[in-house]
Amino acid sequence: MLKLESTSQYPKDTQENGMAATAIPLFDAKPEDIDLKKFQSAYLGTPQLNLENIVHIPQECKTFKNNLIYTILQIVVNHGGSRLKKFEQDLKKHQPEILEKIPTHKTNLYPLPSWNIDESSIIGNAEVDKVIIKELQLDNEVPEVANHVRFVGGDQLSIARCQALEFKQAGQEKGYEGFFWGAWITGLFHGKVADALGTLLTHFGQPDTISQNAWTLGFHNGHIDRLPITLTSLPTYHTSCDLIFVSLYARVLHCLLLVSKYTSLEEYALKVNKWETLVEHTTKILEVYANAGLVDKL
Repeated sequence: MLKLESTSQYPKDTQENGMAATAIPLFDAKPEDIDLKKFQSAYLGTPQLNLENIVHIPQECKTFKNNLIYTILQIVVNHGGSRLKKFEQDLKKHQPEILEKIPTHKTNLYPLPSWNIDESSIIGNAEVDKVIIKELQLDNEVPEVANHVRFVGGDQLSIARCQALEFKQAGQEKGYEGFFWGAWITGLFHGKVADALGTLLTHFGQPDTISQNAWTLGFHNGHIDRLPITLTSLPTYHTSCDLIFVSLYARVLHCLLLVSKYTSLEEYALKVNKWETLVEHTTKILEVYANAGLVDKL
């Protein structure tokens, strides 16, 4: 279920946006897969998070490294010039896969009507969920819905307020009012926005040193003659991503020449014809120029 934040009332000559949501069926899910009691027991029985829980095991390290190498390969093949397109089929053939992937299928979407609800408060979010339950006739027509987990997705603020409702009912979580039936999912786009902001805050550079620091995104933004960016008043998400990715692609392609000892991408494309050689070079890029352990030692 996806949420859009509502706006307050405005004059009739302006656009008005209402609170809306979309119902999305779970893929290949059975009632026993979303048993609420099992979900709650697993949540309450989860031990405290330790460092060991988030450190990769050897197999996860190997998988993560393969994914990073493939990302570098994608950049080289897709942005290294037309002559490197000769590796496109090899790139597709060697894409990493996981056992947990689901088969290709079509997801049906069921848009719900818009409602005149102010979603800017905790109470407003509770009201939104109540009208969704009423619209789908889940309160009376389908009583067993109370025994199933419900997956609710939305922007970070909406999810935080739904979680706040759950926390407020700590000790009294039973029933609908306890909000202990929800699996809260932050929208993927909102995660990407947070990633872009974090990257800019970390790598944009200080205003008084940008013009002298060629490693910063701020320097790159000026070098490619884009409109100035200030961290206190950021541009749109897409403008920010353009800068981040253009800088990333340029760094990767430059490192490719460093590890291969060729003077240009044109020469590289003419001389390198084996996929294995390309993989060897991209692996070296990761190990030499994107190695967090090496940076830590330096």
